[in-house]
Amino acid sequence: MRTLDLPTMALLSVCIGIATVILMGVIWRANARMPGPALWFVASLLSPVLAGVTVLIRDAETGPYPPHWGMAYTSLAALLFVLVIDGLIRFMAAEDRQAVPERAYGRTFAFCTAAALSGPILAGLFSDPVLRQTVQDGVLLLLVAAALLLLLRGAADVSIPIRLFGCVAFLLVGGALLWRWINTYHLLTGDLMVGDSPRTLQAIDGTAQFLFTVWSFWWTYAVVLMVLKRSQARIEALSREDALTGLPNRREFDRVFEAAAKPLLSVPERSGIRGAPLPKSVPGFAVLTFDLDGFKEINDTIGHLAGDDCLIEVGRRLKLFCRSGDLPARFGGDEFVVLLKEIVTAEDLTAAMTRLQAAVEGPAVTRDGQTVTVRLSIGGALVPADGINQTDVLHVADQRMYQAKQQRRRQSWPRAAAEETAS
Repeated sequence: MRTLDLPTMALLSVCIGIATVILMGVIWRANARMPGPALWFVASLLSPVLAGVTVLIRDAETGPYPPHWGMAYTSLAALLFVLVIDGLIRFMAAEDRQAVPERAYGRTFAFCTAAALSGPILAGLFSDPVLRQTVQDGVLLLLVAAALLLLLRGAADVSIPIRLFGCVAFLLVGGALLWRWINTYHLLTGDLMVGDSPRTLQAIDGTAQFLFTVWSFWWTYAVVLMVLKRSQARIEALSREDALTGLPNRREFDRVFEAAAKPLLSVPERSGIRGAPLPKSVPGFAVLTFDLDGFKEINDTIGHLAGDDCLIEVGRRLKLFCRSGDLPARFGGDEFVVLLKEIVTAEDLTAAMTRLQAAVEGPAVTRDGQTVTVRLSIGGALVPADGINQTDVLHVADQRMYQAKQQRRRQSWPRAAAEETAS
């Protein structure tokens, strides 16, 4: 089987390796907080070095190549794939732009140490270079299979075509390793000829290295697509998300409300009739609005950072309160809105408001260790009983919230006056 001559293979590997390093470096620096690209950049630095070691191995035209070259190849190849796999684990598992905790890098260190020691370990266990390369390629095939599984498992914000495109890269290098493993196995069993030509490790390495070079380029392009898709999804999410609490914002609430109310607009029984009964086949829902009592005093007396901590804690409690299909949102300041599915009666609405108040109210600890008390004033409206138009529904809910706030204030004034008289 004809293979590329040594100078051509070396030049091709160096050029693609340099281009891969540059492109991976740009991806990493542009997405420094995204888990994955940093490890892929480090892996790209190893690719030209691995190609150089392979060229040295091929340059040994006769006889077995020096053992230390084989050890270097095994360690570099294992280290490269371990870095790629660890980057995939982080990238696929990440659901936001937060940096990976420092403790997670202990796993990376352990994996990289094991990969770096794989060359000397195999050299110590197997003195026969043919047997050593057979075991080495078997281990590398397992690493490639792990990378394929991670890509197929994927992440929700990376589309299936992009993941399949990345899988092609690993199928290429996996095919090269499998072809080399089969040929090395033939050498191990004494089948020394391919037709009229002798079967050598150097010739086998040549074809494998060519496909490995193709993998480097293909994988880099797949990384570009995955990172761009993740960045695009993140930008779109930020446009629908409140930056402080992580809750959906007004824009996202408008979209979800419109989608939930759309089936109600097409119900003939409700055309122009406010309060008409709703068919069972069309689900109604409720909208709750609330703000925090005494929030201005928290900002004025303790500070705005304490107020932010209070809002973040309210957002966290609100997420825990909501069921699948419900939507909590922050409109701004201390104003929150919740869309609750399958709430159709006044009794259901009252019960939901009571549950919300119990879930969100209570003491909250700020980052400075101070304790503030979270208290709510809540109002609610039913859709379609109180209207279908979003403006009308929010107006009804707000009016009821203000009535609840006024009632709470009237209840607190006699108590405050009594306490002042007793003192």
